[in-house]
This record gives sequence, C-alpha cells and structure tokens, in this order.
Amino acid sequence: MSRMSYEHYGRGAGHANPTVAGGRYAYQAQSERLIVLDVASKLELCPADDLLEIGCGPGNLLIPLSFLCQSATGIDHPDLVRRLSERFAGPRQIAVMPGNFLDVQPPERSYSKIFMYAMLHYLSSIEEVLAFVGKAAGLLRPGGRMLLGDLPNADHKRRFLATRAGRDFDDTWRADRDRAAPADGDFPGEDDDRLVGAFDDAGIARIALEMRAAGFESYILEQPADLPFGHTREDILVVAGQQ
Repeated sequence: MSRMSYEHYGRGAGHANPTVAGGRYAYQAQSERLIVLDVASKLELCPADDLLEIGCGPGNLLIPLSFLCQSATGIDHPDLVRRLSERFAGPRQIAVMPGNFLDVQPPERSYSKIFMYAMLHYLSSIEEVLAFVGKAAGLLRPGGRMLLGDLPNADHKRRFLATRAGRDFDDTWRADRDRAAPADGDFPGEDDDRLVGAFDDAGIARIALEMRAAGFESYILEQPADLPFGHTREDILVVAGQQ
C-alpha cells in the first residue's frame, strides 16, 4: 500500500479487535470469516501450495488459510506481522516479512498462490497499483494463481444503489455502521483524496487488461453478497501460463 496508508495501518496494529485492525468494522467479524472460504475457492488452494499474502495485517485471513497449504508467508508493517506472530505461534508456521511491498526486496523464491485483499485502493494512483500488481505477479510460479481481492468499484456500487434492494440494504448497512462506529475508533480506512479510494469499471478492466498484456490470463469475479462489502466490490483472478 502507499507509504501513508502503510503507516496508518501500522498505527492501528494494537487495536484490541483484530477485525478492526484488519480494516473492517467490528460488527463484520462474522462475515469476515466467510472471506477465507471465498479466497480458498478462487485460488483453488491445496495442501501442496506455497501461499503468499501481501498486506496480511494481523493474520485474520492468513492464519486460517495456512492450514490448507504447505507453507504460508505474510508481508506487512512490522507492527502488524508482530501481532500476527503473537496471535498464532503454530503448530503451522507462518513466515513473516516486515516491510512495505512497494519498497522491500522481492523474496528470493516463488509462490504457487498469491493474494492481496482489501488493500489496492489504498495505493496513491492507478499507476502505482499496476506497478504493485506487476511486482507481485513476478513472484508467481508457472500455472500459479493470484487473487486481487475486495476491489471497491464505484460504478458497481452505483448500479446496486440504483435498485430498491440496494437502497434498502444501504439503509440497514449505514445504521449498523453508525451503531458500531464509536467502539471501532477511526478504522477502517482513511480519508485522503491522494489515494485511489475506489476504482471504476474502467480501472478494474485496465488492471485485468494490463495483466493479459503481461502474458497472464485474468478474470473479473463476482463477490458473494454475504462478504463484508460483497455488494460493491469485485475480485480479479490472475493465472500464470504453464512453461
């Protein structure tokens, strides 16, 4: 994530509620658990996989996913990966790499599965997003899969809110959020117009097309409605070709 967002989330590492520290509202803890199933399915995660999460936070997704694969590695702010290690000491070992993925030297290994979740919109521009994703794709093994998860799409949200069901859902969602806000503090996210903040149809398509131009296959995927932001966000699956 951008250097500003990176430090912002690092400061939140000590939040008592790991759901909030991970960038979601406390009342979304139950729906957050469903993300694990969705990520595992889209990545086709299996026991032989070496998994990398970029922006792993306090391990809300990486810890349970680590039981489904051969090895698991997380990259994030030192305070966040420290909290992950404190929350989970094994028996499954999770390797952690402290640092901002924008700046760190790429790991001297490759991975069969990579994912980043709910973090690309905290980069400073679409160009930075493309550079970030390209760097991550360079770590993917032949035939590997990479999930760019939980991408806010303003056009997708607009279409949803134009429906009666969307307006009813939004009223309920806002009421739940407002009731939870005092206990949640200033998370998730941050207000800063220098960040991407949200993509649109063209931005989502551009990421997918850039991945295809780089030699990968890419697919824009629907999110289940029962995920924390499932009505307004999408995923992109990137698949590396076989050698």
